[in-house]
Amino acid sequence: MKILFVYPEYPDTFWGFKHALRFVSKKAGLPPLGALTVAAMLPPQWQKRLIDMSVDILTDNDLKWADYVFISAMVIQKESAKEVIRRCNKLETKVVAGGPLFTTEPGEFSGVDHFVLNEAEVTLPGFLSDLEQGCPKPIYTSDLHPEITHTPLPMWSLINMKKYLSMSLQYSRGCPFNCDFCDITILDGRNPRTKSKDQVLAELDSLYDAGWRGDHQSFQDCHSLWGQGANPSNPWDRFREVPYIQDSVRHRGSPQEHDHPGRGIHRVRICPFLLSDWRQSDTHWPEPCPSSSRGA
Repeated sequence: MKILFVYPEYPDTFWGFKHALRFVSKKAGLPPLGALTVAAMLPPQWQKRLIDMSVDILTDNDLKWADYVFISAMVIQKESAKEVIRRCNKLETKVVAGGPLFTTEPGEFSGVDHFVLNEAEVTLPGFLSDLEQGCPKPIYTSDLHPEITHTPLPMWSLINMKKYLSMSLQYSRGCPFNCDFCDITILDGRNPRTKSKDQVLAELDSLYDAGWRGDHQSFQDCHSLWGQGANPSNPWDRFREVPYIQDSVRHRGSPQEHDHPGRGIHRVRICPFLLSDWRQSDTHWPEPCPSSSRGA
């Protein structure tokens, strides 16, 4: 089976950093971490490629090569995603769509053969099983929010790291808050789920082993409190002193940069919630916010 992952192009807006990236001779700020993680969930014997359209040109030959095109995107990439689907339909290449854009707006897209929505740890196995049996369904969805302690390492070999300004690592999913400008609670629910410190270290090591020697590593935390001042009455602020690698890092409500000894990653952006196994046993997570029209 030949799988082509396609990450649509960002339009010329703030989110693409198109003009700023020229100053540092990079093509994109961050790699498509979701696609790289899903790639690691597919059978190892399958052939896999990835085209990030902010970095490389997607050709018809790329689409013809694939048995399936897996496409994931955010809302800002909607128009590019529709164009990719149109091109796949014209070349009769089957399309599998998932990720934030398609999970929140599946009805906006025609020409998609299979929607694999919500969190891949839950919905992707069913699609792969049905595909093996020759009877994949049009849509796979679930309200479950699984633990991410068994999520595999991203498949870094699919990208050229030199074209990116920074690498990223997802530490958590879910958020107890209900900010009206954010769709995290719709996609990932309100109960924070985190990776273990061993997973975090393994992912940092995998980046180093894959050749990353850049200056920045970003932790993606769905429920960071960057910008909030310390508040003794806020139970979240009890977590601001967290041992990381060999040091104790005191967080003051903003991202801070610290050396990551021995791993060649010079500066690491650390969220205040790099907690997981470091949580004290007598500390309790705050209760999720009450339900609202934004969904659970």
